[in-house]
Amino acid sequence: MAGHIFQHIQDCITGLLRPRLLPREAIVIDGGAPAAVDPYWSSVVALLHFDGSNGGAIVDQTGKTWSAFAGAAINTSDKKFGTASLLLDGTADYLQTADHSDFAFGSGDWTVECFFKETTLGAFTQLVGQHSTAGESSSQFILYGASGVLSLAAYVGSTTYAITGSSSHSSGTWYHVAAVRDGGTLRLFRNGTSIGTVAISGSLNDVSEPVSLGALMGGGSPSGGYYMNGRIDDLRITKGVARYTANFTAPTAAFPDS
Repeated sequence: MAGHIFQHIQDCITGLLRPRLLPREAIVIDGGAPAAVDPYWSSVVALLHFDGSNGGAIVDQTGKTWSAFAGAAINTSDKKFGTASLLLDGTADYLQTADHSDFAFGSGDWTVECFFKETTLGAFTQLVGQHSTAGESSSQFILYGASGVLSLAAYVGSTTYAITGSSSHSSGTWYHVAAVRDGGTLRLFRNGTSIGTVAISGSLNDVSEPVSLGALMGGGSPSGGYYMNGRIDDLRITKGVARYTANFTAPTAAFPDS
């Protein structure tokens, strides 16, 4: 499967151009309304609610600093939870934070999740990733949409492990998406329903690229002119925990801060 995601990206350019599912899920921590306390809080390495006033500060509950570029900003006119969401207008907007040891997933479990709404379905829309168009060895993972189809790729050396979603989503609607490594399986969920799995082995590449939202990146900067036109809310990255390993009820409230 080596090179799969990069071929997909190139096709987009030239064309326009899942610890396991423990009883903890039964306690309804992430399926449905989250509990007031997250038992895996110590494993959360990024949590952004994107709340506040228009143009206000972007706060990561784990203390990391995220930089907004172009018009990427907190906006109160639409949101999934809380008071606001991250607005990306499709014109050079993106958000990123520097590489950190917290993001070195290795061969362990992890969960990357958020809510998103696309205003228009882009040919290539990066939701979140630590990825570079320079090649597989410069990338760790990427969660993205391509004309309304969610996809996930993770990289071990020069090998790509990829999932292309089994169904599409629509513009103008909020969705929860979760990308999960569950031991030897990568899992992709939309609104709590599995839309694909693939077997995976090995340790993901430990790269120096920033973790970015909203734009396809290459060498830490936007590449190819592909930007998300839409919104992201409640982004959470959990290292060492596969929060979802089977179908679940999508969260109905913001993720807890502790």
